[in-house]
Amino acid sequence: MKKGDPGPKIIELVIIASSFGGVEANTIVLSHLPAQITPAIILLTHLTENSETTYAEVLEHKTGHTINIAQDKSPVQAGHIYLAPGGYHLLIEDDKTFALSEDEKIHNVRPSADVLFESIAYNYKERVIAVILTGANQDGAAGLKSICDQGGKCIIQSPESARAKNMPQAALDACRDCQISSINKIAEKILDLISQK
Repeated sequence: MKKGDPGPKIIELVIIASSFGGVEANTIVLSHLPAQITPAIILLTHLTENSETTYAEVLEHKTGHTINIAQDKSPVQAGHIYLAPGGYHLLIEDDKTFALSEDEKIHNVRPSADVLFESIAYNYKERVIAVILTGANQDGAAGLKSICDQGGKCIIQSPESARAKNMPQAALDACRDCQISSINKIAEKILDLISQK
């Protein structure tokens, strides 16, 4: 390794955003990921307030993974899967702790993928994978572009394979330099990106 070379960029974080049809899509992706995975994984879907516990229980039952509800000021820990709570925007601070916000809704939703993606784009740069799945609005497109612009890796569910194509189509329109995949292949693409040095 050359002097001054920081070495391989290790993926620290995987963020998966979805909306309408997200339970089915998240179930497929998580079911194809191993029980032990190095990066932290954050699931953000457009949940109503106080619905996150039920959503997490459904995913746990369907996938066998443990789903943690992201808590304000708690650290983002490697190897854990987190779910953004309903009714709050979720952000990651510079010190890699979670922050919850009741700021106004973006695209009429809270939590918003744009808010989460933009909060981590600059700090994580090449060390993040952002994934956009099915959804009926345009949330996540601007944030995904921010991640792409900072060197992060981006995967978009192919709109034709999505239960609602608006969200992946908007992301594709905003950021063309992304991998496009059917829902059944997204976990494989995530693992390929994690293993790259």
